Amino acid sequence: MKKNKIGAELKRRVAVTNADPKHHECSLLDNSCPSNVADVFGVVGIVAYDPRWSAFEMISPEDIIIGLSHSKRLKDKRFYPKDGS
Repeated sequence: MKKNKIGAELKRRVAVTNADPKHHECSLLDNSCPSNVADVFGVVGIVAYDPRWSAFEMISPEDIIIGLSHSKRLKDKRFYPKDGS
């Protein structure tokens, strides 16, 4: 199941980062939260962003929101308030 594959890949990435944090530091260019999410979706064949619109190959959360909004696989959108409530 793709859901399990996504979960396993996210856990694998966290384990790799935790095992050697100095070599896996966050970077806006190639190791950000949104870039990791987009890569994980790519593992199961879901295109989560449009690379034509990404500045310097950086991926923002907004890029993922827009990219997934064009996917037929998107089931539900949930928006949470910024104040954390």
